[in-house]
Amino acid sequence: MSKKPIRITNNYQVRLIKDASNKLQLRTRIRTEEPEGHALRIATCGSCFSRLGFGSKDYFNPDYKNKYEVVYTQFHSSIISMMGKPVTFPNEHFTRMHPTLADRIRSDFEKDFFKNLKLTKPDFFILDFYVDGSKDVLFFDKKHIITGNYMLTQNINYLHEIEPKVTVLNQKDITTFLEYWHRAIKKFARKLVTYIPEERIILQKVRKAEGYYTKEGEYRKFKNQTYIQRSNYLFEYMENYFLNLLPNAQVIDLSDQEFHSHSKHPGGVTPDHYESDYYKQYMNRVDELVLRYFIRNPGYLKKRKKKGKTLK
Repeated sequence: MSKKPIRITNNYQVRLIKDASNKLQLRTRIRTEEPEGHALRIATCGSCFSRLGFGSKDYFNPDYKNKYEVVYTQFHSSIISMMGKPVTFPNEHFTRMHPTLADRIRSDFEKDFFKNLKLTKPDFFILDFYVDGSKDVLFFDKKHIITGNYMLTQNINYLHEIEPKVTVLNQKDITTFLEYWHRAIKKFARKLVTYIPEERIILQKVRKAEGYYTKEGEYRKFKNQTYIQRSNYLFEYMENYFLNLLPNAQVIDLSDQEFHSHSKHPGGVTPDHYESDYYKQYMNRVDELVLRYFIRNPGYLKKRKKKGKTLK
């Protein structure tokens, strides 16, 4: 297997991989730039609301690697799950799944978030509470919990197997759900600041879009407005609760601008996928917060340089 993609033209690169049956496959993709040597290290935790802004497609921010390197992503894990005890990952049930998706599920099972955060040493950490406000959590018992995210629910056979063994908790039982979430987020916040200071933690506020643009440019409303509004209220509650715990965390809030979903989104049109300009503005806010931090803390750049992370 080739660890690094091989460039074959100005626009495309290939990589040799092994599939589940141990056969070699040739995978092609559009060539992306490698992060610059001086790029700031970013870790994200949450959903595509935080992660897709660091995307190389033209729809997102194709030049982001001139400034940032995403060194770690904890994707679609509930805080309730992350603060539980590790659960043995049943690898044999996920061999047919794309390796990236399987690894994300594995991480949710094994609770390796803080281990990876320590190893990757990000300069800034960005999180959102989309998963916490919208996805189920599955309890094997009170301490062993996993997230019922979209990746896990793709494996119907595994869900059928564990159905008698788990209890499902979701936002419909909001009182019980928030009891668990409050305990988990307090524990999470206390531990998080031992790995990265509050001032370098960035909360990305998320809201589901009420409507979308068709490919022809026509604006339409999504059907389930009650669900969208209820989710947005819960997101706001969780964000405010977190900021009460860590009041010095930075915030990206794009609610001062009106954004909608769009049929041209590479991931499809959903209330969770925004028009292209959303991700451009998101990156502008990241740049602004980073710049403000360096203005207030000029010594950080010198300290970072001494550790071998040279900035030009």
